[in-house]
Amino acid sequence: AGLLGLLRVPAPDWFRLAPARELAPGEASGQSVTLDEAQIEALIAQRRAARTAGDYASADRIRESLRESGILLEDLPGRTVWRRAT
Repeated sequence: AGLLGLLRVPAPDWFRLAPARELAPGEASGQSVTLDEAQIEALIAQRRAARTAGDYASADRIRESLRESGILLEDLPGRTVWRRAT
């Protein structure tokens, strides 16, 4: 695999390399939304803060907003990882 140049990037990082995808009109929220990595990380930090404060409704809204923008979250012990939906 190394000789062919395959598998040089860990899978979680590879999914982040997928180009940002604009949603078509009528898709998800009906608005065209493209998020870059910094925006995604900022929203994840806001979600983490909401969860820490016990504001689970806000945390769920942020997660749903990201999902509608094509970003999938996975909560692991001590961290949240994300990837773009394919």
